[in-house]
Amino acid sequence: MIRMRNHIEAALLGLSRADELRTVGGYNWIQHLAMAALLDDRNDAAQAWLHSKSAAKSFVASLQLLSRPGPRQWFHLSDDAVMDRYREYMLKTFSTHAGLFDTAYARFKSDVAAVMTEIAPQLGRLAGSGDFSMLVNVYLNTVERLPDGVGVYFVHHEQMPGFTDVAIYPPSGFQRFIGKVRETGVASAMDEAAGYYAIVVSQHEAGNLELSSGELIQIEETLTGLICDSRRQETAGSLMQSYHNVETGRAAPKYAAPRF
Repeated sequence: MIRMRNHIEAALLGLSRADELRTVGGYNWIQHLAMAALLDDRNDAAQAWLHSKSAAKSFVASLQLLSRPGPRQWFHLSDDAVMDRYREYMLKTFSTHAGLFDTAYARFKSDVAAVMTEIAPQLGRLAGSGDFSMLVNVYLNTVERLPDGVGVYFVHHEQMPGFTDVAIYPPSGFQRFIGKVRETGVASAMDEAAGYYAIVVSQHEAGNLELSSGELIQIEETLTGLICDSRRQETAGSLMQSYHNVETGRAAPKYAAPRF
């Protein structure tokens, strides 16, 4: 099966000529991720931490630049796709790419989740789900509904003239209070998660998107948790349908003889 990429995934991975990756301190988020891994290998925890934070902020800001009003945007970001891009920035002499990547990428995903929930606290219930692709999709479709001035933005680097940095502007205490009282933000985030899974599962069923067995298991586990947390019948119904489709697809035989 051919691995298809849409324009959002291609842009985030630095594979689009139309949308080049922006940099923080002279490096894009993939380069920062690779340097964090190399510094882990050298036991330089402080510098690895700094590069991981820069990678996370750069990633979220790059994602935010791709947000558009209108119909739901979606893409699937697999660990393997990120790993392939990360390898390109590693020294050829390194034989432990996978081990270095797993540690650095796990920290990076936690850092990204921290930035996203600081900007959009309503994503807190989704941040611990373990499905990174779903989380970044929900953030992508939440950006347009954030209050004016809230978000992550590329700015001039104060310590490094000529380079860019990323500034984080979280919502005010009042905006957070209103969001918690009304619970509208949480319900909207759950709706976006349900919409993401409906698209991804249907694209997988149609043969347009390849998902590994590990990714399918992760989706099943995440859907189970979201169904339990969902407070809206319509959202729960959509999540349950996606769960049923994934479960049925995983249980089906790989090859079936035609029946006449």
